[in-house]
Amino acid sequence: MLGKKQPIDKVQIHTIIGPGTKIEGKISTKDSIRIDGEVEGELKTEGHIVIGKSGKVTGDIHSASVTLEGTVEGNITVTDGVHLVSSSNLTGDIRSTSIEIEQGAIFNGKSSMSQHTTPESSKTKNKDK
Repeated sequence: MLGKKQPIDKVQIHTIIGPGTKIEGKISTKDSIRIDGEVEGELKTEGHIVIGKSGKVTGDIHSASVTLEGTVEGNITVTDGVHLVSSSNLTGDIRSTSIEIEQGAIFNGKSSMSQHTTPESSKTKNKDK
């Protein structure tokens, strides 16, 4: 996983949403996924998410870890780490145990870090608002 600094090319990707593909609705999987197309809706996985340079997600993301090269408009909640590559553009909040932001990456939002981040803890926090 990302928290263990495993290179992106070594992560086994089980699902790919290719360029030119647009999906509307909630996506839920136990495995890792790569987005090079467009997703409008919530994205949940127990694995790693890679959003490629041509990828765009409009909706909240819940996963073990995220590598962002493309665009996300939504909140990211992960149990391990988030890596924003220099080409990435994120408008939304990050809740994670670690965050890596490369020079050139665009991040408009708030970040929250703790030793233990779970999707349930972010839902509880949002209900209190």
